[in-house]
Amino acid sequence: MSWFSKYWDMVDDYYWDLKKLGVQAFPKKTITYTDHGAVIPNELFDTPGRAIYRRVGTAVDNLDKLHSDEVALNHALNLAFAIASSEVLADILFSHIGMSPSGVVKSVDKDISTYFGWKRNDTITQHDGFYVSADAALGLEVKLGADSHLDQIAKYAFLLRNEEKRAKIKKDLGLLYVVPDSRKGRFIERLLMPPQDMARQIISNAANASKPRLIDRAISEDVDGYGDTIQRMKIEIISWTELHDRTKEVEQSIEALGAGNITLKNLLAGLCQAIRSHEGTEVEEC
Repeated sequence: MSWFSKYWDMVDDYYWDLKKLGVQAFPKKTITYTDHGAVIPNELFDTPGRAIYRRVGTAVDNLDKLHSDEVALNHALNLAFAIASSEVLADILFSHIGMSPSGVVKSVDKDISTYFGWKRNDTITQHDGFYVSADAALGLEVKLGADSHLDQIAKYAFLLRNEEKRAKIKKDLGLLYVVPDSRKGRFIERLLMPPQDMARQIISNAANASKPRLIDRAISEDVDGYGDTIQRMKIEIISWTELHDRTKEVEQSIEALGAGNITLKNLLAGLCQAIRSHEGTEVEEC
């Protein structure tokens, strides 16, 4: 059993104890039942008009659905890459795009607002992964069944531009897509184009947005800066099989000597298992 099986145990625990997530059942004695339905007193709502939730499916049904959910798989990546060493991140992620980051590689996930000094819990980008070192920065976008578009590339350009404003100009900027084998060609066809053309299209989309987002406004106010960032951003599209096989290769190259090495091997082996067992990655069981 890998460490990621413990993730599913936690999800199941929360399914049975929703109070821990701030979701509380109405006390049965407060509900008045009629022939046509149920009446719940207004005072039980902290905000008038707030939605009422109900369970749909059993705990087993819920876990089955999550095993094909993109967000759950991204949790596995975020956990593993937040723990893994900088050298491992360079080997597993940056190497696919021809980048060799120097020094410490930092994983920036939900703490992105704190990292950039934005308002707390600001979800401007809703990125999958963002990794930075002294001389490199890399965005990670993972896909199972959903498509992508230039707007998603624009959000990573926004992160990369903000990183260079926060620290300094990087030697390397990149964006790595991980998609199922059967969809890799479609992503390459839709997303890869000459850097100048991509910069021109993203800047044009921002300028002509009917309802400009913060990202659109930022691009329109800094056209030269974003043009430079987008043209320097290397984009690579790989399959889940390629990510899995590279992770497995790194795991097998680590000697099982000492507690630290054994822990790292367990971490990477568990990530491989999470990728293989998740529906939609198209990675075959070994």
